[in-house]
Amino acid sequence: MAVLLGDATLEEDEAPDGVRARLKAIASERVDLRAAIEIAQDRLAKARFGASRVICAEVAPTYAERVEALAAAFLAAYAAHEALLAITNELSAHDVAWTGHLAPLQAHGLFGHDGGKLAIWLKEAAAAGFIAKSEIPKELAV
Repeated sequence: MAVLLGDATLEEDEAPDGVRARLKAIASERVDLRAAIEIAQDRLAKARFGASRVICAEVAPTYAERVEALAAAFLAAYAAHEALLAITNELSAHDVAWTGHLAPLQAHGLFGHDGGKLAIWLKEAAAAGFIAKSEIPKELAV
């Protein structure tokens, strides 16, 4: 009772039979479990990486087709935007108050004034080998 109240402490030789040995065994098991978990996580990461390599090799042709299709769509959209800008610039050059009669729908927010994010994306696609650098309009070459 004194031990529970903090008035006295158990000496090592007063510990109940087997408790100290069991605590040491548990501590040892805990160290072993942590090491085993670390080894298992390492094996899992290596297996995941290997499986990912195989899967990516299988889908690479389809992935490339879709990136190329997206690039073509972006380039077509860019060309359409340039055609729209040609009209609005011509109207503005002739002092036509066109924004009062036509909705100003230039896509500068999408394409930026100097290519913006589209130019960066196309540069990355060319660097990765999905499109030829020569396919990028000079206005978008960054």
